[in-house]
Amino acid sequence: MGIGAIHTFLPAGPTSRFNANTTAANGVLLSSEDRAIAGVYRQYRIIQHGNDTVWASYASTNSGAASAAVIPTNSGAGAQNAHSIPPNTPVFITAPVGQYWTGIVATTNTAVFITPGKGNA
Repeated sequence: MGIGAIHTFLPAGPTSRFNANTTAANGVLLSSEDRAIAGVYRQYRIIQHGNDTVWASYASTNSGAASAAVIPTNSGAGAQNAHSIPPNTPVFITAPVGQYWTGIVATTNTAVFITPGKGNA
């Protein structure tokens, strides 16, 4: 299959939830992943049903995930490593296993649901 091929998403663990707040909370470790394994990556399907974009981040520590969850302000020094999760639209992110996840939102606190697996559609 070629680069960019679409593959049906196959869950590889239970869906977990974290809350995106106006201040990023410490990250949560997904219930299906208790440790990082060097060099092992997985796809994650993330969706939220709030009214505003959530900026999600992950890191190997819970405080690192919170530090990375920043809303970008421009393309220079204000650029950030957080991933945009628009309302009601699943986003697929490839990340190392065993990471802590969190998010930040500009307005109302929002529940974010994340499922580990493989595939992108």
